[in-house]
Amino acid sequence: MADGNFHPSPLPRNDYASGVRAGEARMKTRIFNILREMLDEETLNKVRQRLTLMVVAVLTAWCTAEAGAQGDLADLANPLMGTQSTYEMSTGNAYPAVARPWGMTFWTPQTGKNGDGWQYRYDAMQIRGLKQTHQPSPWMGDYGYFSIMPSSSADAERAVSYFSHKAETARPYEYTVYLADHDTQVSITATERCAALNIDYGCEEHYLVVDTQPKHGSARRVTVDEKTGRISGFTTNNSGGVADNFRCYFIVETGGPVETASKNDSVVVVRLKSASRKAYVRIASSFISEEQALLNLEQEIGGSDYATLVNESRRIWNETMGRIEIEAPLVEDMADKDPSVRKSVATFYSCLYRALLFPRMMYETDKEGRKIHRSQKDGSLCAGPYYTDTGFWDTFRALMPLLNLVYPERSLEMQEGLLCCYKETGFFPEWASPGHRDCMVGNNSASVLADAWVKGIRV
Repeated sequence: MADGNFHPSPLPRNDYASGVRAGEARMKTRIFNILREMLDEETLNKVRQRLTLMVVAVLTAWCTAEAGAQGDLADLANPLMGTQSTYEMSTGNAYPAVARPWGMTFWTPQTGKNGDGWQYRYDAMQIRGLKQTHQPSPWMGDYGYFSIMPSSSADAERAVSYFSHKAETARPYEYTVYLADHDTQVSITATERCAALNIDYGCEEHYLVVDTQPKHGSARRVTVDEKTGRISGFTTNNSGGVADNFRCYFIVETGGPVETASKNDSVVVVRLKSASRKAYVRIASSFISEEQALLNLEQEIGGSDYATLVNESRRIWNETMGRIEIEAPLVEDMADKDPSVRKSVATFYSCLYRALLFPRMMYETDKEGRKIHRSQKDGSLCAGPYYTDTGFWDTFRALMPLLNLVYPERSLEMQEGLLCCYKETGFFPEWASPGHRDCMVGNNSASVLADAWVKGIRV
């Protein structure tokens, strides 16, 4: 070790335990050689001294520029993991998010009643809608949410449907479920700020329910253009940390003429007039304006069909998760001797999927291609990127350093977002969702900024 690098001794590949140790040693070689180029010797020695066995185990996965080298990683991740939770007992407090990495908007099947922070529970038997969500945790609450649901009835109260996990498929890039009460299958995929539904109605009448899920004291609006089939509106639903003029605008393009079956100021039910049993519905949202929501729709979906969007989202997830590849011992060799290894690999990528959801982007791109967002202090329109929905109390030790090492280009933009927050509010965020939430102690944002700086991520 005279040159400061690790030099592991070669071990026979046909020895399972030795192979694991060799894999860990090779990983330490790569990680520390990368860090050595970034850090001075004193800092590097501190990092080396504080490397724990847990970190060594995690870092048996190594960074690779060849995305997807291990195949379809997006299909290994299980978004349903961690969803069998309740207020009293958590097994993860997670929900199956259909999204793009760090996307502004997530979509999830909703089994809980409106306002329930445990919006999807694995042990539930009914689905109430497909919900746009920005919820980072049930304890922090949601904001900018509404739901959409295919139905066989003009009565919004009858849109709820029984479902079975046998007829449900959850992937980071797509969610599909059979709605038994309506004899209808629906799939949803997402971009950063938009979503698309592929609906196959088996019932005679084809209805669509849009519910702004009003919260006490919140404002909302929903309108229908029956000729074009466009449903538009806004909601001010939030759990705190927003400016006085906070609004989430939405556009729902049903693809053809509709007939309003029932409507009030928060829920609308429309009947699709097309004779086809199949429907392709496009959705966009914006925290800036309805016009920006339309622009987001054009920029991110445009004329693309559903299959194209699914494939694009799948490709992005594979490339993003493909930065980390399980290398040694080779997965196939390990799985032959221990079938549980394959399950462990799936668990790893399921966890990585979760790690790539937050902090989420909270900026949009105007027609000139400039990044813009609304200040969470006064609601003014500001230039630059903005990221939110993370509590540095929970993430400064592991998640943010991981992003700095594996996704430095994304971390750079997050650092720019932190500076935007400071310039607009006078503070770096500690728990933002979407703005300052006045909870958690300490000054953990300083650790986030410092860790990025010493790794060469500087703005």
